[in-house]
Amino acid sequence: MIDVAHLCGTFVDPRQTDAVCKSLDVMGIKPMFADAQPQLKGHWEATGRRPIFLTDADSDPAWHQDKGTCCGQAFGRGTQSMIRWTIKLGSRIGRSDVEIAWEANYIDAKLNPAIGNRALPTGEGCCVPWIFMSGVLTGLLIRGKYASVDLTTVQEMWAWSNSERRSKPLPADLVAEMSKYKMAGAHKIQSIEEAADALAAKYFLERGADRATGAKRDADGMTGTVPCGGHAEHICCLFVDRKGDRVWGERNSWRGSPSSPHGESTFKLADGSEKPVPDGVGGIRDEDIQYYIRTGDLWAGAPPLNCWGWDSVKPSDLVQ
Repeated sequence: MIDVAHLCGTFVDPRQTDAVCKSLDVMGIKPMFADAQPQLKGHWEATGRRPIFLTDADSDPAWHQDKGTCCGQAFGRGTQSMIRWTIKLGSRIGRSDVEIAWEANYIDAKLNPAIGNRALPTGEGCCVPWIFMSGVLTGLLIRGKYASVDLTTVQEMWAWSNSERRSKPLPADLVAEMSKYKMAGAHKIQSIEEAADALAAKYFLERGADRATGAKRDADGMTGTVPCGGHAEHICCLFVDRKGDRVWGERNSWRGSPSSPHGESTFKLADGSEKPVPDGVGGIRDEDIQYYIRTGDLWAGAPPLNCWGWDSVKPSDLVQ
């Protein structure tokens, strides 16, 4: 067990997962990815197992936690990375410099009674299904100065202290702005193949489990995972290595911590090319993804189709 308990603020509760799935179903959104997008079965294979590196479009350093806000930070970074990547691919036209203000979803996920939770006190964390439900039900927010709060820069302590049981709901001006940019979908992933298909079809992935990406990379960028308290990260890379094995890259939000993935190394792809491993990213294997599915939460989210200047979206946006 690594000594990062104060940074591990995600929990897994099948009852909460079931509640969110039922809520999505009532909204007309099929909660299981396989049911919602059956036409995407085998999609990654159909692309020729094309390498996916969201980090090519979102190469900023890993985000930083001082509190157990990993669920919100992984959600924000995952959404942001997919937005930037689809713009880079030409699937969207618009601003590629937007940064998601994850603090709003973190508070909303814990305090919004429509999400199915009962506003846990600070320290008891958040779960991945809640925060995905927040994105679908309430929407997303980008950094900026609003009437109720200045979110031009990260305000982790504001999010942490305002998500207690006795806190007031998310300010109305933020809710109004978020309502313009609701996620197009949120679905639970039930297999490794679904995870690959979803990522290839431009869904972002976030997982919650009792493991974190390891700290020390080997020469091939691999870290594996290590036991910890409940923790959330987003999956940002997928490729086949020179041994023919599938490799996933996930990005932590522990910049500056000795437990954050570090060490100069490169991902070595099947075509002979190499890619430097970005800050905060570590390589993991299928067995790690399977562990998340079996014991934790793994969810796929579709960013809004109209957002922050990307008013021109190709019909094939979700599938390329």
